[in-house]
Amino acid sequence: MKTKESILISNLREQCVDIKMSLVGMMRFLEDQDVGLEDLPAEILNQIIELDQFCNDSLPRFSIWMNRQILNSFVT
Repeated sequence: MKTKESILISNLREQCVDIKMSLVGMMRFLEDQDVGLEDLPAEILNQIIELDQFCNDSLPRFSIWMNRQILNSFVT
């Protein structure tokens, strides 16, 4: 591969993965404490949903960007 992923993209992807893993950890903690999502205040639940959606939307885009870079390296 001729084009290396930029540090910015790499760092953003890593931060998204860290956020996603933190959310998984929070869900496991809540489950261990027998706390359901319905028990959370709406504001907290909405923040969890927004962070999860952000990660779900962003992570595939990083893959698409990287795949384009790989394809472009073969074309040029």
